[in-house]
Amino acid sequence: MQALSSHFLQVVDGYFLPLFQFMSSASLWTRVGSIASIGNPESYVEALYKNLEAMGSVSAFSMSDGEEKELVLRLLPDGAYEWYVTVIGAEDSLISIRNTVNVPYFNLGDVEDVSTSWGEIPLWFRFSTPYMLPGQDIPGSTIRARIGDRNSDFEMKIWLDLPLSLMAGSLENIEKFPDAIVFLLLPGDEFIMFTVEELVALALGSDELRIEDLHIGIDVDKELIARALRGSEVIETGQRLETSFMYGDRSWRADYRKLPVGSRDVLIGTFIPVESLWTEDLFLPVQLAVAVLFGFAALMTLFIIRDFRRNAVRPTEEELLRDLITGGESAYLEFKSSLRWDYREEKPNKDLEGVIIKSIAAFSNHEGGTLLIGVSDDGEALGLQSDYGCLKDEGKDYFELHLRNLVISQYGVGFTAEGIGIRFYQLDGMDICRVDVRKGKAPLYTTVSVKGASPVEKFFVRSGNSSRAINSMSEVTEYVIKRFGRRILQ
Repeated sequence: MQALSSHFLQVVDGYFLPLFQFMSSASLWTRVGSIASIGNPESYVEALYKNLEAMGSVSAFSMSDGEEKELVLRLLPDGAYEWYVTVIGAEDSLISIRNTVNVPYFNLGDVEDVSTSWGEIPLWFRFSTPYMLPGQDIPGSTIRARIGDRNSDFEMKIWLDLPLSLMAGSLENIEKFPDAIVFLLLPGDEFIMFTVEELVALALGSDELRIEDLHIGIDVDKELIARALRGSEVIETGQRLETSFMYGDRSWRADYRKLPVGSRDVLIGTFIPVESLWTEDLFLPVQLAVAVLFGFAALMTLFIIRDFRRNAVRPTEEELLRDLITGGESAYLEFKSSLRWDYREEKPNKDLEGVIIKSIAAFSNHEGGTLLIGVSDDGEALGLQSDYGCLKDEGKDYFELHLRNLVISQYGVGFTAEGIGIRFYQLDGMDICRVDVRKGKAPLYTTVSVKGASPVEKFFVRSGNSSRAINSMSEVTEYVIKRFGRRILQ
């Protein structure tokens, strides 16, 4: 019974979790600044489309800036996509169409002001009740974020349209339980609920299902259920929570989890009548599963004993990082003492940022690789504290934001979103920044300042355990053809 209920939670979790992770990272969108500053929209939109397509729950995305421009991206049923840039108020503006619909939005929470190059910027999050999605004529909900104060010089908005038919598709394996309920409990104890029966009917295209019956058609005492979900009887196992409660002469099981949205939590999960989990067509498989479990108990015990030592001494992240550093620099690994702090001169030096950028380009133009910042050439952990003191704000978050802005200024948002991954580790009590650079799909050219002359473009590659520039144009052409293919020059 617990396994079945947990399976339902995994299905619901797999639908909502990527959405909230995407919107919770909205502070990173402040790097864009304005739609006009994106640079190469095609690359940016392609990377954005891949992220949204992987979620499997979004049909349209739009983003607006303080200049009233709007970027619209539609995900088409045939797997393709279309995009365009318009202005708010135009006929093709999705935001303007949404604003004409009188649909309630629930507050999901907000985030403390995030630091950007424009100052401290606040964020807000909202989730709508179901309605007919604009320009699509299908029922769904919209989740949105607003970055910056309303009508300020800096304000951005992000909107995601979520067709309920896509949610229904993800629930097709649990349609044997039509009285199960999928729910979101929002801050302020506001509920959004859908029964599986309603969603399955929606997926089948039932004309009898009316949009206004969704969630508000469930007649329940929502305050009673909210108290049960936040009560003392809740069992917490990792990120998963479970409880049981009586309602309407039935015993219900709730499996759910907390999703942090800004400074507050949203609860998502399912309510399932307990008797539904013990139907006749499920009882036999459960019996067989128990028999198999006991049949292999002795064998599993032997495996557990054999692997106990191996599992009990798994290396920690710090040990894995230390082993990586012990191996020394190579064509795929490079150490950098700092991002900006000059240990020789004992003062900040912005020229060092260019060295980091060149290394990222060299890894991308080669076969990919890893850059560790906060580690000296001989493998000594130096940490990032000196760098923190050189930046506007201290800490890992602003360090990552500053580093990503440097990469964006050279290679654009698309490469920064797809081409690198940034993580932080602790080594000897100090922060170490790990930048994993993927093998590039296209050559990267780096703009380098030259004293007394105009900036020039350089092409960097890995040469042993260092990054080098190829100065001969014929050698660059030969390398690019060999590494990326002749088509890249067409």
